Amino acid sequence: MKKERTKTIAWWGIISLTVLFIWGQSLLGQELSIAQSESVQGLLGKLFGEWVYDTFLYRHIRKVAHFTEFALLGAEWMGYRLSVCGERRPPQWLLFAFGPIVAGCDELLQFASNRAPRISDVLLDCSGYVCGGAV
Repeated sequence: MKKERTKTIAWWGIISLTVLFIWGQSLLGQELSIAQSESVQGLLGKLFGEWVYDTFLYRHIRKVAHFTEFALLGAEWMGYRLSVCGERRPPQWLLFAFGPIVAGCDELLQFASNRAPRISDVLLDCSGYVCGGAV
């Protein structure tokens, strides 16, 4: 019983840190968010050449980041569910609702940092969450 409690605390700690990271990224100002994307773009430019500086790819860097954050969250949630819960698994609706709730809050937090929330980002986040959970 103590081992199960320790695993539960560890999983929820990891999940909480991921959610805080995601939400923290949304609270960054527009300038800092752009600077982060440009630094990733610059790193990829050094690795793969100048074609990375294309605006089209710049937009995709940001979308891949959204997808990846939520894929990680989905994988963590499923890892918790499978490794700790056993027969006492949380209700299925909670599994499916957690990702969209976090994604919706993530986009709403962007109002506070003068960034434009998008429904398409919520859908992308939910897709990442489902794919991460499926892995």
